Amino acid sequence: MDKKQDYGQEFLYAENLLSKGAYQAVKVKIAEVIEPNRLRSANGKPIEKYVLKFDGKNKMLVLCKTNESVLHFVCGGGPSEWIGKEVTLAVREVEAFGEQVVAIRVMPVGVKIRKGLMKRLGTPAQLASG
Repeated sequence: MDKKQDYGQEFLYAENLLSKGAYQAVKVKIAEVIEPNRLRSANGKPIEKYVLKFDGKNKMLVLCKTNESVLHFVCGGGPSEWIGKEVTLAVREVEAFGEQVVAIRVMPVGVKIRKGLMKRLGTPAQLASG
């Protein structure tokens, strides 16, 4: 069974940040934070996580626990306080479901974070050669 969740075409995936043969980091401004269970994925099931909408962007980001933790740390407070904040989205290689995968991470800029959280953010993703 494939454990990667397919939420649908209106959501961001690592491959959406590919440009000219490399993953690109993108600075975005949070326009809206949608509460868990307010949206449904492509298969009709409720999305049980926070979802971010960004100014001027068509695709939304479903937050994993790591990205939610980073936002709490970097932006402070609860999800309503994240609106209007700028963040950088980057593709990183991370451990998930017992294997190395690529994932979008909300990256802290200009702040120090604890080692454990930094480790969960993974390493910069590279395209496989060949």
